[in-house]
Amino acid sequence: MLPQITMDDVLKSVGFCAVYVLLMSLSCVLCDSLEVEEKESIDRFKLEGKIDLFLAGKNKDWVVHARVFVDGGDYVGLLKSDGSFVISGLPSGSYVVEVSHPAFIFDAVRVDITSKGKIRARKVNYLQPNQVKSQTYPLFIQERQKTKYFQDREQWKVIDFLFNPMVKLNVVESNRLLI
Repeated sequence: MLPQITMDDVLKSVGFCAVYVLLMSLSCVLCDSLEVEEKESIDRFKLEGKIDLFLAGKNKDWVVHARVFVDGGDYVGLLKSDGSFVISGLPSGSYVVEVSHPAFIFDAVRVDITSKGKIRARKVNYLQPNQVKSQTYPLFIQERQKTKYFQDREQWKVIDFLFNPMVKLNVVESNRLLI
């Protein structure tokens, strides 16, 4: 036999659920307000710089396609028409600044921001991390090279023909027949 559910049981269950939902939403609101207060107490700084492309000449169309990424995209900056950029809202810490463009490759820069707002920049060297090359601030970043998406086709050479195993075999067999 099935137990009988009365209206009092239903009201008690609904009441408990309502109280539970109310308490959970109240705790979420309180936690969010505490996080906002903590975030507001952290000083925020701005990162400035300029990107110059000598390979593009006077053509400034490249600026539209360029982006400045801080720590792989945690913060993103767009370029102004003169190639300068400003990224605001950075807390103190160490960041890697990279410029992304489909036609050009740029060197990455590590930027250290102290809690007092002092900014130090240096080029990133992934192969020799101990080697430090300081860079001026505001940042001035130049392109390293044009992006090559495809490898140039190899040209045909006579030496390639002579070192071909089939040609060597034919030369040896021809000499054997003549001797």
